[in-house]
Amino acid sequence: MKHSQTLVTMIFLGAALMVLSFLGCATPSHYTLRLGPSPEEEKGPKTSLTIGVLPFEDSRPSPQFLGKLIDSGGQEVDIVLDSPSPAGDVTYILRRALRARGIRVVEFQYWTPDPEHLKDLPEDVDVAFAGRIDALAVNAESGLVNTKVKYRVRLSAKLGFRKDGVVITQSADVLPEETLLRFNPPRIEETLNDAVAEALNRLLKTIAAQSPAGG
Repeated sequence: MKHSQTLVTMIFLGAALMVLSFLGCATPSHYTLRLGPSPEEEKGPKTSLTIGVLPFEDSRPSPQFLGKLIDSGGQEVDIVLDSPSPAGDVTYILRRALRARGIRVVEFQYWTPDPEHLKDLPEDVDVAFAGRIDALAVNAESGLVNTKVKYRVRLSAKLGFRKDGVVITQSADVLPEETLLRFNPPRIEETLNDAVAEALNRLLKTIAAQSPAGG
């Protein structure tokens, strides 16, 4: 009798372990990434000009949605951002990156980005930066051996130069690709944030070129 109870217990434990193993390998309902400042932010372009930064706009219909992972079995899993306001995140990243480089930043909420309204800028602001998120995407496809990941970060900005009386439009399109052994959210999050930092750096180079201390 005791032997039978032991056998039943072992069978029960084995079945439980199989269920737990199955649950541990189950495909998640989605993958979540976070936008944050780059640790290399202080290495970007510098300027002696004071920059006024407006909150970014986001022209995408679903701000939190980035793309999909298609696994080796053809199943699709959404890749999303953890924040309801990616535009707010990118604005924060820009402001922090500027301050990390010793650039004076003025925050303001309203300004119409055209030459006629340059006179409305605060007197201590040399350049106004009105940014927009045009594309923010991560898509991945997993095969039997590795996972290919494609990114797209497209940011644009209207830059108003008060002294010169001009407003110019610039855009930066960053399209990294990489192949990983598996879908690795921390690594993918890092690459996405590096791409955002690179896009911002490209936009800021236009401003830095206008400054005597730029470069």
